[in-house]
Amino acid sequence: MDKLVAVKAFRLDVVPEVTSKLADALRRFAATPIEHEAVVAALGAGLEGTTAFLASEYVVAETFDVSLRHLAPARIETALPLLHQLADAIEAAWASGVGHGALHPRDIFVLTAARDNSPGATRLRVAGFGVVPALESLRIGAPIRRPYTAPERVEGGAWDIRADVYSLAVIAHELLTGRRPGGADEQASALTTGTSDDLRVAIRQALSGGLAADPGLRFATPAAFVEALTTGAEVGPVVIPRGHTPSFLDVAPEPEVTSTIEPAARDEPVPALVAPVAALPGAMSFRPKALRRPSLPDLAAWSDAAPSRGRGLIAAIVIASALAGTGLGYWLRGPAATQGPAAQATPSTRPDRATDTDVLVAATGTPGAAAAVTAPAVTPPAPAADVRRGRLLVRSIPAGALVSVNGRARGTTPATIRNLPFGTYNIAVSRSGYQRRAQRVTVSKGAPARDITVELVSAAALAPVAITGAVYVETRPAGASVSIDGRSVGTAPMRVPELAPGPHRISVDMAGHKSVTTTAVVRAGQQTLIRLSLEISVR
Repeated sequence: MDKLVAVKAFRLDVVPEVTSKLADALRRFAATPIEHEAVVAALGAGLEGTTAFLASEYVVAETFDVSLRHLAPARIETALPLLHQLADAIEAAWASGVGHGALHPRDIFVLTAARDNSPGATRLRVAGFGVVPALESLRIGAPIRRPYTAPERVEGGAWDIRADVYSLAVIAHELLTGRRPGGADEQASALTTGTSDDLRVAIRQALSGGLAADPGLRFATPAAFVEALTTGAEVGPVVIPRGHTPSFLDVAPEPEVTSTIEPAARDEPVPALVAPVAALPGAMSFRPKALRRPSLPDLAAWSDAAPSRGRGLIAAIVIASALAGTGLGYWLRGPAATQGPAAQATPSTRPDRATDTDVLVAATGTPGAAAAVTAPAVTPPAPAADVRRGRLLVRSIPAGALVSVNGRARGTTPATIRNLPFGTYNIAVSRSGYQRRAQRVTVSKGAPARDITVELVSAAALAPVAITGAVYVETRPAGASVSIDGRSVGTAPMRVPELAPGPHRISVDMAGHKSVTTTAVVRAGQQTLIRLSLEISVR
């Protein structure tokens, strides 16, 4: 490529076949363009011997872990421009379907304009996108870089953009406090002096949402996290319905859910994501404990308790009691149903309400009378549906892809987006290692509920199949005329592309020097380097 590059070599204890597949996976990621100036571009990948490698841009700058030593603890005015650049880089990479998964300050390069050390003049560039997905696609253990790696990656589970949100929150915590957090859900040290009380609360709340151990309780995008550092915005109106356990795919439940659950109809109040400002015990305690293990009324909640030897006995007692109660009810109903025709409702008595459901009401009067009257059952009116809004369900094959609606992240597939006003929306689905898919969907009165299934195509299709090769000819001294297969092509040093695979005869000539001829074997998709030294001719 005639440029200086940085090469990352993967020396792994795996069989050569797996190493070859890793090189192919890295080539696919290198062929995926990420259009953002803050992302260090991957230029190519390959295999040398039994070592796979990835070549990327060469950046001359110190890494962010060095800058943190003299920047942290930083004021929010200094930190925000840097965090915005990191958030933009992460979102641009995910928009192209390439995630990071192991973001570390050593992956961030700090470029400062000459004679200007202001935060606005500092540019950051991020490297390492695509490496973890490439390794995990072949079941190769990707690096765990504590405390920056998200808990779901440490546990070997599925992950998405919220794993990079977690890494960004750790870096933000270290930048703002000068110390790394104690772990997931943990904050350490204090903010810089001079930070107002309102801003201190906003920063602590944002860090709490970014450092949540449960991905479902984190901010859905890096930009939302950075914005919350000054606005104090919470992750979202999270409401945990009874009988529901938060899962990895739960991201920011829809706002209308909060209006459908009345506190009076519940046995306990709905837990809040972050404690109210007035109830915050101090600057160091912002753990959303209430949401980590919600109280559930059904037997599924027993899985959170410690194992007990009497659990099977308790379950048997509960089931036996339910069966006994059912049998007793039928036994009590038996005599009443056979006392006479008064206990039966005849259709002829209510010809105009034949479709109603009648219930028996005991009549007051002479003792011993078996009289009964019928009364229609009262059915509560169903709540009126909003005819101006609809619902969108987005699935993908494979699942776990990031879904955005009109450019706003709305969770991972399968994702249900409710309370959508009627209209046309741009839906984009992206996942690391696959091509990004986008389409327009209309939600209307005629089609208020739309279901979309997107089949993602591997990014390998982006890499064209090479059918030609190239040679690069250097001569000493430079300036010799180059001919290939008897055809003059130019002056060395030079690159000759689009040569058919196979042997080619290369000749170089220069006045006052002896001509040199050699044979170069060209391979498809590769460049062959030819270096020739010319001897001075003696007359």
